[in-house]
Amino acid sequence: MAEFELSDIITVGVVGLGSMGSGIAYHSLTQGFPVIANEADDKALASGKGRVEKLLDKLGQVKAQDYPGDRIAELKSSVQYTTDFAAFAPQTDEFDTAALVIEAVYENLAVKTDIFRKLDQLTHPDTILASNTSSLPITELAKVTGRPDKVIGMHFFNPVYRMKLVEIVMGEQTSQETLEKVRDVCTRLDKETVVVKRDLPGFLVNRMLGVYMNEAMRALVEGKASPHEIDEMLGPKSFGFPMGPFTLGDYVGLDVAGIVARILGDSYGERMEPHPFLAEFLQLGQFGEKTVVNGEGVGLYIHTKSRTADNRLPLNPELVAILDRYRANSTLPTAPTSEGPDASVERFIYPVVNEAFWCLQDEMASPGDIDKSMKIGIAFRLLSDRKGPLEYANGEGIRKIYDTLSAWEQQFGPRYGPCDLLKEYATSGKTVQV
Repeated sequence: MAEFELSDIITVGVVGLGSMGSGIAYHSLTQGFPVIANEADDKALASGKGRVEKLLDKLGQVKAQDYPGDRIAELKSSVQYTTDFAAFAPQTDEFDTAALVIEAVYENLAVKTDIFRKLDQLTHPDTILASNTSSLPITELAKVTGRPDKVIGMHFFNPVYRMKLVEIVMGEQTSQETLEKVRDVCTRLDKETVVVKRDLPGFLVNRMLGVYMNEAMRALVEGKASPHEIDEMLGPKSFGFPMGPFTLGDYVGLDVAGIVARILGDSYGERMEPHPFLAEFLQLGQFGEKTVVNGEGVGLYIHTKSRTADNRLPLNPELVAILDRYRANSTLPTAPTSEGPDASVERFIYPVVNEAFWCLQDEMASPGDIDKSMKIGIAFRLLSDRKGPLEYANGEGIRKIYDTLSAWEQQFGPRYGPCDLLKEYATSGKTVQV
């Protein structure tokens, strides 16, 4: 077979049909790509197929003029569902070879490496193998293949059909040609991209989001503010995020947030050490909107149509009980520097700025891509001046942020410590050229 060209990527393979994988499959279909969709067993495959078809049926209802019944039926027939990785081998009966296969299973390195090993053995040697991982190293996945130059990260955001950003993550041996082919696919998927040049855990968005979510959890446990107060302080009517950190956690899934938090803590140490309260709450198995009990999603909040008197979602009583017990007599191991400053926008946002400078210092991406990742990935300051964290730092005053973090470091411990690059900009009076 001849080497694949850009035009040869006409079919997208997806491994794993959970919320992310089914979203990738659905969005690929709506943008004109037939899909080969794989799951581990028949039960998981049926569930994944149900998710994809539910999204297609909803599309047909909401946009009936553009997607009449026969068009929806055509899209449904453009998916080959399979539990057999051999479907990704060249010259399948139903489709041409999938020249791009995107792995989208849960965040477990051993499971993902096993998938990449099998795909490497079965697919055409020029097929690009991508991972939707949000935090695990692409280079480790590439090591189990004979094509490390063709292994890359494609980190989509949930829900895939609505969120415009894809972080394209370069492994140590990913080729420029592979990058360009994946960029082309993302353009055809109507996505905007940022290029993550170094394969460090958490990439861009999750590194910055991780410190933000961690500070929110710590402030909550310390009793500095309630979930409602923190969410409203940072939400659309105040700082400008479309939702505050606790609503966001319930939306994306607290189980996913917990896995990412653990990976970041293991990778970056004290400044991202997750508060142990999160692990205790996760033992309840109540992960947010996707954990449905009596028809209502259950996480930090109860996701019900019945609001409180002040039009808020009610708190999960289990959360209140665990918080009371924890504060009264915690048997959990003490996390490093378990206390911090009072709840304020600065407490939650200044560590994000510091992490943005860490990303710049680590040569993860250009200043423009660092800011773009947050503006598009989590709508940083969506309803105000739409600045990313580096632009925000320029306006807020880099020296002010540095001095504040330095004071907090002295008072509360090293997780607030400014990185060297932030210190350099603060002491020189420079601003970041974004």
